[in-house]
Amino acid sequence: LGPALVVVFMGLLKDIKKSEADVFYVQRNFYGTLKISRYSDLGGDVYRLLLNGHITHGFQYESVDLCNRITSYYTYDSGVELAMRYTPENNKRVGVVGLGVGTMAGFAEAGDQYWLYDINPAVVNLSADEVAQFTYCINARDRGASVEIVPGDARLAMERELRAEKNRQLDVLVLDAFSSDSIPVHLLTLESLKLYDQHLKPDGVLAVHISNRYLNLEPVVRRLAAELDFGMIEVDSLGGEDYGQDWVYAATWVLLTRNQDFLDDVEANAWLRTDLSGARELPLWTDDYASIFRIMNKPHWWPTWLGGTDD
Repeated sequence: LGPALVVVFMGLLKDIKKSEADVFYVQRNFYGTLKISRYSDLGGDVYRLLLNGHITHGFQYESVDLCNRITSYYTYDSGVELAMRYTPENNKRVGVVGLGVGTMAGFAEAGDQYWLYDINPAVVNLSADEVAQFTYCINARDRGASVEIVPGDARLAMERELRAEKNRQLDVLVLDAFSSDSIPVHLLTLESLKLYDQHLKPDGVLAVHISNRYLNLEPVVRRLAAELDFGMIEVDSLGGEDYGQDWVYAATWVLLTRNQDFLDDVEANAWLRTDLSGARELPLWTDDYASIFRIMNKPHWWPTWLGGTDD
């Protein structure tokens, strides 16, 4: 009970700290309310944090020395960082579904090509050159990378690209759009993964961020991996608040690929590939059928006959 109370208390402190921060930007539209707040980390360094409702969409340090630091769910030894580490070092081609503050562009180096998709025009504007509140994308271009922000629904945009014979041939495709209580289901169906597969190189990696306090998305992704003959590794990385690095967030990523060398490299980093032998017994999400109810994280008192998963 003691450790659990400490974890809860630390979480409450984080929420209180965010609520008391200096909120200097508010934008409301159909997709929700965006707020940018400014506050200091445990070491006194100032950063800007983006919230959509109560969901963190990333943050960036303001100082020149720290503005390119990769933060939150993307930090060292996270699943997405492993995906970037063990794919080609030079001239990397990367797609990102869910722009946030543009943190993924922090990985970009000269010669790399990035496409970042986001449906919310207000989020897109936060990284626009003329009025940027977050500069990860701008900084990446200054380093010599090609960074394109693609507005609109990512799936529709990718379908248009294929029709225009613009197969992106991606080394890594990152899906980071599933952290809220209302997820875009159409981005995680069999048909959508077939689309992503067409944009990936044969040895490319699909990195899916499944951290979600409301939904257990792992069985959904596991079933899709089995259906499309991907290998799969789930990577759970720890947060850093307890050792003075509160810019590191705990995260759960799932990595899908047919690249056996990549799977071996990640396994050598102490993560075991997922056993998919029984995965075809799990429900398959398609454009015609997807049940959120069956993957809801339920409290301990939840009646078993209502379904859901243990939290």
